[in-house]
Amino acid sequence: MVLQNQMVLQNRKTLQNQMALQQNNLSLFQQDKTREWDKTRIPLDALKGIAILGIVLYHAFPNYVPGGFLGVPLFFVLSGYLMFTSTLQKWRNGSFHICAYYQNRIQKIMFPCFVMVMCVCAYMTIRNSPQMIGIRQQVASIFLGYNNWWQIAQNASYFEKHTVSSPFTHLWYLSVEMQFYLIWPLLFWGYCKLSIRNAKRNKQRRGIACWIFGVLALLSVYKMLHKYIPGEDPSRVYYGTDTMAFNIFLGILLGVMRQKYS
Repeated sequence: MVLQNQMVLQNRKTLQNQMALQQNNLSLFQQDKTREWDKTRIPLDALKGIAILGIVLYHAFPNYVPGGFLGVPLFFVLSGYLMFTSTLQKWRNGSFHICAYYQNRIQKIMFPCFVMVMCVCAYMTIRNSPQMIGIRQQVASIFLGYNNWWQIAQNASYFEKHTVSSPFTHLWYLSVEMQFYLIWPLLFWGYCKLSIRNAKRNKQRRGIACWIFGVLALLSVYKMLHKYIPGEDPSRVYYGTDTMAFNIFLGILLGVMRQKYS
């Protein structure tokens, strides 16, 4: 009887040691994945910096850097890619929660945006700038995430001389991203339903996800081509969420393909 109890205790200790070893290996694996993610993010952040630099140079010297506005599509592609890969990493680590996701986005976007908008409004008030006329509607559109559609409704042109445009013209892109941030958890949930839950058919279902994001990107491209009229101001095409969505969907598609073939 005593011998039996000793054997049971020994088996329990062995099992506990094995479980601890497995947890340790899992932790090391997750740490390696995190380091790998950090290494791959460095060049992507560098590309985002180049895209932002092109946009700034276009606004500062439009005659010398006429194609700098193309940094915006590049920025959207990188945003879509990072949106997918970062969410997938948190999902695998068990740290992805919708409430935390929205809270994190609000903290990263709203507070810096609020400080910037208030400082600019204070400066324009001191200078008694005529651009303060009707500023409330514009500020509301910024914080509620529909500034790009507000500018379209106002027939605001992105390509006119920037000396006569609103100082908040460039915030239209932030509204496009905010609209995607709002629906992204739903899109990612659909991706998880297609691929992650069924391990036996992962590659096949990820292929379906690739097709879905690819079709969404193509629909956006079609809408862009349909809305673009040669010889007219292309601001509607440039501002619209429907016409610029293909950049973000392309970034998401690249993330899904990396996951599928890695």
